Amino acid sequence: MVHTHFADPSGFSSRTVSSASDLVILGRKVLDVPALAALVSTQRAQLPDGTVLDNLDTLLGSEPGWAGPSRRGRRPTPAGAWSSPCVARSAPTWSPWSARCSGRPTCTRRSTRAATAADTGYEGYGVVHLTDVPAIGGRVTTRWGDASGVQVATAGDDHGGVPVRMGTVLQLSAHTEPLAAQMGRNREVAFVEGSDGTGRQFRWSVVLVQGIPRPSAMWMLFKN
Repeated sequence: MVHTHFADPSGFSSRTVSSASDLVILGRKVLDVPALAALVSTQRAQLPDGTVLDNLDTLLGSEPGWAGPSRRGRRPTPAGAWSSPCVARSAPTWSPWSARCSGRPTCTRRSTRAATAADTGYEGYGVVHLTDVPAIGGRVTTRWGDASGVQVATAGDDHGGVPVRMGTVLQLSAHTEPLAAQMGRNREVAFVEGSDGTGRQFRWSVVLVQGIPRPSAMWMLFKN
C-alpha cells in the first residue's frame, strides 16, 4: 500500500490519503478476519448507553450479498498531489473486488455509484457452477464379462460458483484412474479437468454407475 497514509481513523483528514488499488488490498485483508468482516457488515448497533448507530453504507441492506467494508480516503492527482474522496466497497463475495474514486458526492450518491460500478463489473462475468456437470459417456468392461456404465458425479456445494470472464472457453480433458479387480458403485474411475487459461483448474469425478465384482474362482483358475 505504497500510496496510503492514515492520519486519522475517519478518513476526513486532508493528510489521510490512499488509492483505489491500495484500498482493495486493505478491504481484502479486513474480510479475511471474521471479527472485522462481521463488524463492517453490521447494519445497526446499539451502544451501552442506548445510542443507536446506523451504518451509512446503505447498500448493506439493499444490495444482495454486499459484504462491507467502506473506507474513505483521498486519491493522487496526475501532478502527484492528493485530492477528492476515494471510497472502496466490496460487492457480493464471489465477485471481483473493486474500488472507485469520485468527486465529492453525498453518501447516497456514493452508494448509487458503487452499486452501478459493481453491476457494470458483473456484466463482464459469468459463473461456472461445479454442480452443472459436463456430458460424458463411457463404459468399464472386464475380461471376465462384468461391466458398468459411468457418469459424472455431481459436485458438492460450490459456494455460489466460480466467476469467469464472459466468452471464456473452458478446455476440458478426461483422465483415467488405475482400476482394481473389484470396485464398488460410485468408485472414481476417471476425472474431467477444465482450465480457463488463467491457471485455475476445475475438476469433476467420473464414477461407476454400478459395482463390478471380482472374477470367479473358476475364471481365475482357467482364464486368468
